[in-house]
Amino acid sequence: MLIYPTSAKEGDTLAYPYSDLLRLLGDAVQQEDTAVIVAGYGFADPHINRVLLRSLATNSALNVLVADPYAVLEEPDMATLTSDAQQRQLDDLSVTPKTTAIAALAKASDSRIAVLTGEHGKFTELACLMPGSSPQGETPTAVATLIEALEQAARGSAPPPIPGSELL
Repeated sequence: MLIYPTSAKEGDTLAYPYSDLLRLLGDAVQQEDTAVIVAGYGFADPHINRVLLRSLATNSALNVLVADPYAVLEEPDMATLTSDAQQRQLDDLSVTPKTTAIAALAKASDSRIAVLTGEHGKFTELACLMPGSSPQGETPTAVATLIEALEQAARGSAPPPIPGSELL
């Protein structure tokens, strides 16, 4: 289900089924030893951000991992970083972060928040970190099939069926 970006978007989330989905998210992020893995979300929805930020404020066992290859640094700054810059605080590097919500999270001094950016922030790289994924450097089959289907759809040709998407 999708809510189109309009001025009434936040109000639309108060109706069913979105209100239930937000409640479930709120319940999930209040659990002990919970991690939220974020890929493809730019933190532009205040109603979702409130749930996540409130949970970070009240649940000391919540961890957030955000993956975005482009939201933190400009390309020239990214190119100047070396491998020894990995796992360092953004403030310790001689770069100027973008003014995005994800860059603000990367600058936060909260050890429960981690941001993967650059090559490491790409979805295919994140997928390789997941349990049961393919060896490093090899794109998981399901991800490769999805990427191929999306590329074929963009070209206007019929994509192959995505495994597991068959109707019963």
